[in-house]
Amino acid sequence: MNTSLKIQKPMKVNLWVDINPKSIDNLMLQLSDDIQWYETKSNIKTLIKVRPNLCMLKDTIELYKQNHPKISEIIDFTLTKSFFKSFKEYDIVIMIDGKCFLWHTYKLLHFIYINFETLALYEDGTIFKSTFATLKGDKAKYKKKKNKHWIESQEFDVSIKGAEVLKAYLYKLHIHNNKAINTLLNNLTIIPIHQYKVIEKEEDILKNFLYALLKYYGTSNITSDKPILKSIGILLYGYLTQIMKVPTNLAFSTINQNFFYGFLYELTEGYYDYQLTDQSRLLKNVYITGRINMTPIFGSRKIEPNKNTIEKLSDTLFNKIKKDLNISIDFPITNKINPLMNPLSPFYNLTPLEFLQPKV
Repeated sequence: MNTSLKIQKPMKVNLWVDINPKSIDNLMLQLSDDIQWYETKSNIKTLIKVRPNLCMLKDTIELYKQNHPKISEIIDFTLTKSFFKSFKEYDIVIMIDGKCFLWHTYKLLHFIYINFETLALYEDGTIFKSTFATLKGDKAKYKKKKNKHWIESQEFDVSIKGAEVLKAYLYKLHIHNNKAINTLLNNLTIIPIHQYKVIEKEEDILKNFLYALLKYYGTSNITSDKPILKSIGILLYGYLTQIMKVPTNLAFSTINQNFFYGFLYELTEGYYDYQLTDQSRLLKNVYITGRINMTPIFGSRKIEPNKNTIEKLSDTLFNKIKKDLNISIDFPITNKINPLMNPLSPFYNLTPLEFLQPKV
């Protein structure tokens, strides 16, 4: 069914660390040598003593539409205004070239856009046919792929041989330790691919291989739109309550009434009929349950996986890469960060490129 969720191409987003430095300090310290960090542009100023108003809200929505015109195809802003009005007083006023805008509103629009893009990719379905997700968790298919890459590794030259061995090894991990390897791959989505310095450092053949490998594994087997919708709810509820300090009951009721019903339900003419439930557990043990095009799908659970298993797997995997590709490669998100950390914390720092400049 056509849901009007159509976006032509993915957006490029980055991490930044200025507005809420305490939540990201340790992460930045640990990854400072491995990640290209960004900061807000020098022409963006935070106005602590200025109160948000409806004019700023309107200007913020218009600014986002100017910077991301495709969003107008999927979002009716007459619907969104009622959602954002509820949280206006909890926002931060920023000034860009003499004009005032609302920082959190702009970020929330960005999160909505990213997730609507994910919904659009899910509905289209094409991405599931060209990525790892096409195997649908079938261990027999994993085994066939593993054997294929192992045979090819014996036929090609050294540079390609290492890549084929690695592919075979990844399929072997999916056969024997599927939950742990999926947790590891899910965690790689926390930071956008293009920010890993290791990819930029390598020669073109290796850089292209690593990028293609991550893109191939960047989509897992998602069989329903419900996890995506819950992920949107978790992301919005977490950002509103943890970052903006909106009261929990106000955030929960407004997301259900103004976003899922008053906005998404009307936008899709009843196609997406969804409501958040179990408010007390919504942010309990948040983890990444899957991924579409390297965008994380957030969920919450009662039981945590074994941290030591995931860390051991991470070390084994990257030692294998170093040995078989003959390069020293380190995706720091896998061994410098607690694999069971709340992944929302770094994700909250995703910011559109128009606000950023590389941090020196």
